[in-house]
Amino acid sequence: FKFTEFLQKHLKQVAIAVGGLVVLAGVVFFIGQSKASGQRKAAELYGQGLIEMKTGNLQVANFNFKTLLERYGGSRWAPWATFQLANTFYETKDYNQALEYYKKYVDKYSTYDSLLTASSWAGIGSCQEALKNYLSAGEHYLKAVSVAPNSFMAPEYLLYAGRAYYQAKNKAKALEACQKILDQYPLSTKVTDAKKEYARAANL
Repeated sequence: FKFTEFLQKHLKQVAIAVGGLVVLAGVVFFIGQSKASGQRKAAELYGQGLIEMKTGNLQVANFNFKTLLERYGGSRWAPWATFQLANTFYETKDYNQALEYYKKYVDKYSTYDSLLTASSWAGIGSCQEALKNYLSAGEHYLKAVSVAPNSFMAPEYLLYAGRAYYQAKNKAKALEACQKILDQYPLSTKVTDAKKEYARAANL
């Protein structure tokens, strides 16, 4: 069963998955160019998993990403599969498993891609927040900012940190996180939310 055949049969679903089209296009190109069977099979598994994930079939996506890591853990797609596997666990509210794979990503692939690394730190923060470990959540959101301070997501991570610290009743850190948005990202779309969160935290 080839990924190119899968793509033809699921063209409509692929079109729906707009957020993954750029990566998916890269997967398809790689499959067409690759002569290494292991790398090609890993790419097929990743592409299938990405489509299943984007169309809501999280268990199937989870299986594809796990299979990729078990069989082709040394392939170029292993970092991406680790990250997406964590996402599938998070989406199904299995926060402990999600934590495990976000941590695996930052432990093993932290130098692979700064945006994915920042997203993984934020993923750890989201898991901790879901588990009501609010101080830890805030710390990990700030870690995400420190990894990719110029990312368009940095102000959002700071906002998440501020909200987590608010839940932890840590007034000083909540105010600090919100103030950083106002000072360092004055043109961000998160400025209005930051002002609201700052005012809320000021009343703690």
